[in-house]
Amino acid sequence: MAEVVRGFAMPEEDLDWVRRVVDSLTPLTPSQTVLFDEASTDPPADVSSFLKSSLRLDQRPDATKRDVQLSSALSQSSQNNYFLETLYKMEIIKAQIEYNALSGDGARERKFNHRLAVYKAVYPAFFEDVPEDQHRGLVQAEGVHFTHFQDWEAERSKVYTARGRLLTLWRVLGSAVLVHPFFSQTNWIKRSKNIRAVLSGLEEEGRVQAQRPLRTVLRLKENEQRAVLEEVLLALAGDKAAELVTRYIEDFYTKHAPATSP
Repeated sequence: MAEVVRGFAMPEEDLDWVRRVVDSLTPLTPSQTVLFDEASTDPPADVSSFLKSSLRLDQRPDATKRDVQLSSALSQSSQNNYFLETLYKMEIIKAQIEYNALSGDGARERKFNHRLAVYKAVYPAFFEDVPEDQHRGLVQAEGVHFTHFQDWEAERSKVYTARGRLLTLWRVLGSAVLVHPFFSQTNWIKRSKNIRAVLSGLEEEGRVQAQRPLRTVLRLKENEQRAVLEEVLLALAGDKAAELVTRYIEDFYTKHAPATSP
């Protein structure tokens, strides 16, 4: 949390180091940008290349070459994971906002129907040859489907709790939450019993006037944090997906700007 408040900007003399790091990032291959191209069904080209190279080394073993290839592949994997996880965080924030919109009169029924629809998408085989009007009864009647659905709902509630926490952090702390890899859905499913009080305190801070210390600091840093986010994501996206990633980021900030936005 302290790292987020401090931010990721640095003195001007250190910016060259950041630019060198960004320049060293390897753009995703065309096949790795598949989430931006719904028509693409090609297998990851980097995996194919990696396996072919490994098979060649099996024929003529070379410890140095294999170590170098492995180090390069692991670095690429870390970059790809960071790229995708950051975009997924933005999707998680949007998903939770839409889930929260189901609140109000009749929320219990709407949220149950939502969860049932998600469950059916995850386990379509359970509903094969079952008429649509019997799907609800299938998971509510005593039996194996009832037990499985109840267990799934219990785990799913933890997901919504984690997403709600991430949404609160995003709204109050801003872009640094997207930049920092610690702030993921997985990391916020299980936190200490004091986390609710911490988040409530942050929400309260986010509602007060702009002259309050924390909010003032975060507002001053927000543009820097967003600039870091965009520079890293675009470097990883490469030329093929850069335009679409830029549009995605702009649309996200336009519709879901945090309280830290100037």
